[in-house]
Amino acid sequence: RYTRSLTRVGSLLSIAFCFLISLVSVLTKNDLPTTFLLTLGVGFCALFDSVNAAAGWILADGLENMLKKGAVVRRFDSIGDICACDSIMCNNDEAFPVKGMRVESAFTGFHRYSVTRENKDRIGKLLVYALACSDVKKEYATEKEKKKRKLRFIGNKVDVALARACRELDISLDAVTEKLFRIEGEYNPAGELERVLVLNEGKSFVIVKGAPEYVLRRCDDYVQSGQNFPFAENSRNRFLDEAGDMADRSQHVFAVAIKYVESDTLSALDTKDGWTFVGLVGLHTSIELNAASAVYRCNAANIDTVVFSRSPYHTAVSLAKDSGIIKSEAEAMTMDSIYETEHGLYVADNMNYHLFIGIT
Repeated sequence: RYTRSLTRVGSLLSIAFCFLISLVSVLTKNDLPTTFLLTLGVGFCALFDSVNAAAGWILADGLENMLKKGAVVRRFDSIGDICACDSIMCNNDEAFPVKGMRVESAFTGFHRYSVTRENKDRIGKLLVYALACSDVKKEYATEKEKKKRKLRFIGNKVDVALARACRELDISLDAVTEKLFRIEGEYNPAGELERVLVLNEGKSFVIVKGAPEYVLRRCDDYVQSGQNFPFAENSRNRFLDEAGDMADRSQHVFAVAIKYVESDTLSALDTKDGWTFVGLVGLHTSIELNAASAVYRCNAANIDTVVFSRSPYHTAVSLAKDSGIIKSEAEAMTMDSIYETEHGLYVADNMNYHLFIGIT
């Protein structure tokens, strides 16, 4: 504000000084061309200083707006390079900020069921295993809520949504932890509980919860009507197709599998195969509208949006399509795809990939 006022005053004084010189030249009958050149030089110097002052004010105003929106630039001389940027990369949480989650469906025994009390007998074991492989906790927010026995759950959004769904089916968190005594847990790089070793009725087994494509690859059989059946290739593909269909309905999908062991620690276990597939759980996900509008504004400015995601493949692809980041699965790249693609071809087509899933 001070710079803008000073610039305005300086410009007005310079104009007044130029008129004064011209008036004195006319009254004293001096050489008019010489006087004109002199006033023109004074005006140019004043204009040059004003432009510099205006540029400084514009830069300060721009930095103020950047700080209000959470952007920080350490080096001012890099602003030009930033303005010339034609792509931006962000992680899953920034690209798909989750507004809410709720458990909507469960798939087990080649059937998909809605999460209702009527289907508790069919999907109860699947949800219990999934809840046992979580770090969700419960607490009373206030003394008033404690008197009313109004609980709330604490944990990541997936585990909290799972605990709420189980509560609606009269499956309490305390009953699950008492029935399935946890011996040890293992976390993934994102800090989420991925595997747990539990003890139930004198038998120990491991529960794994993760991306369907990751879990199904390690399963040898699946559960149907209380019995185990060996996996055939078509049945494995049937489960993967189901996971893709659930993800297309704006659902976060994860798979649950178990493996009976004779060990008291996870570090001594062979986890490559031998798992029994229990089922899939689908959580309806609603994302912030600002995410899609931000992608639209970037596209309007000819800036490509690239996302790095740790979510399951089908979930990441579905959310990326909903947000406008990709139009088809051909624009998604996974770690397996990188290994299978020739290096030169990958480099040549790299600009066509806008979603990288599980790349480490």
